[in-house]
Amino acid sequence: MRADVDLDLRWLRSFVAVADHGGFQQAALELRLSQPTVSGHLKALERSVGRPLIDRRTRPVALTPAGKVFIRHARLVLGEVAAGVRRLRNQNGGPHRGTVVIGTYPSASAGYLPHLTRLARGLHPGVEIRLEEMSGGEMEAAAEAGRLDVFLRQAEPPLSRRRYGGELLWRERFLIAIPPGHPWAADVDRPIDPEELVHERLIMTGQFQAESLLGHPFWRDLGRYPEVPHRVRHPQSLLALVELGSDPGLTTELPVALFAGAGVVFRPIAHPAAVRDVYANWPLSRSLSGPAKSIVDLMLTHPTPPALSGRAVFDGPISPE
Repeated sequence: MRADVDLDLRWLRSFVAVADHGGFQQAALELRLSQPTVSGHLKALERSVGRPLIDRRTRPVALTPAGKVFIRHARLVLGEVAAGVRRLRNQNGGPHRGTVVIGTYPSASAGYLPHLTRLARGLHPGVEIRLEEMSGGEMEAAAEAGRLDVFLRQAEPPLSRRRYGGELLWRERFLIAIPPGHPWAADVDRPIDPEELVHERLIMTGQFQAESLLGHPFWRDLGRYPEVPHRVRHPQSLLALVELGSDPGLTTELPVALFAGAGVVFRPIAHPAAVRDVYANWPLSRSLSGPAKSIVDLMLTHPTPPALSGRAVFDGPISPE
């Protein structure tokens, strides 16, 4: 391959989108292009680099060995270009003017970021905050591609601290949401024995394979995980299912403080690792812009969601890991 090969940024965007979505149709929808256009971009890119990057024989399509090597560089190029454009736009008025895009998940969107946005309007009126809800894996890809400046994510599975900076914002306990009439609802003052959980069906939030739960210190310590009958995106969905008499659900303190309905009983778990640590993260492949640094500093000054500031859901300290 020639070292001076010319590459079109549109080819790289199509390549990354196909890799992220596992298919050409989904990538075309995200990029607002036709499927043949996305396919043409991939073919042109592969001709330029001299290697196939996508294995089209699999469903969903997968990266070839060369594609796995190249996609990291493609993300970095796109991220640097996006960061450069944003930095130039943000220079009008100095470090406290510009746009900061924050990746987030539903309970943080509802319970923390409105509070942070209100504070930012008062302290940094020239900074506009934009939110993008997505899964943890999507946040990493979006941050590398320059679509996010900062993202909020639980600490498990852990991020590479060689690739991402991060600061702990808050810790919240796991809670078991119990439907009315369930045997666990009878003894609300006693934390649940972790061994009881592995024999029960538990509704959970998030997109994951059940065996990946063993990556969290809590489940890893138990060495087993429960059956997961429903995986939902939003904590409101989990609590609604529990309230209607479905299985118990695993949640945390913040969504309970925000969304809990009548009739559901909540009990903590008797294990020190049954917690969620929430971090603010950012890619180390580029420097934080002035506006982004201002928002991160504001997060560190005000790291706790208002609903958790007094631990109104459950009294008592959270056990350390």
